[in-house]
Amino acid sequence: MIVEKILVKNKRVILNGEYDIHIDTFLEFNFDEGDDIDIEQVMLSSQKKDAIEKGMRFSIYKMRTSKEVQKKLQSLGYSSDVITYALDKLLEYNYLDDYKYARMYIESKQGKNGTLYIKNKLREKGISDYIIRDIDIEESIEDIKEILVSKYGNLVEVSYEKKCKMIRFLSSRGFLMSNILDAVESYIREIKE
Repeated sequence: MIVEKILVKNKRVILNGEYDIHIDTFLEFNFDEGDDIDIEQVMLSSQKKDAIEKGMRFSIYKMRTSKEVQKKLQSLGYSSDVITYALDKLLEYNYLDDYKYARMYIESKQGKNGTLYIKNKLREKGISDYIIRDIDIEESIEDIKEILVSKYGNLVEVSYEKKCKMIRFLSSRGFLMSNILDAVESYIREIKE
C-alpha cells in the first residue's frame, strides 16, 4: 500500500484516512508519505502494541493473573497470536506474575478460608497446578476455632446436630476434614471446661 496521507492524533496515527495504528508502530517502521508499506505487517505490529498497552492498564488497576488478562484481551477482539505475544511481553516486563499473585491471594484468604477453598479459587483464576502445589497453605486449628467462636459464640452445650452443622459450615469454607474435626473437638472441650 502506498501511504498518501499521515495524520497524527494523540498516540494514534491515521494512514490514508483509513488505517488507525499505534504511534510506536509508526516510529518503528519510520515511513513517510509516498512510501510503499506492507499494511498487514504494520497493522499486526500495531495490534501487538495496543494489546500490550491494554494489558498493562488492566494489570495496573489491580493485580491480575495471566488468564484474567488473556480473557480481557479476548473480549477486546484480539487474535490468539497477538494475545500470546502480549502476555509474553507482560510477563517479561513483570506486569504479570502468577506465582506472586497466588502468594498474595493465599495471604489474604488464609485464616478465613481453608486449603481446598483457596486452591479451587486459584484454579478458577487460572493459576497452574504447578504453582498451587509449590505454595504452602497453612490451616491453623486456632484460626478454625476462632471462626467457630465468631459464628456460634460460647455455647453451653453442643448437640450432635449442632456438631454436624459446624462440620458442614467449616467444610463449606474449604478446610481439611482432619483439621475441622480437631477444631470442633477442641471447641467442644473448651465449652465443657
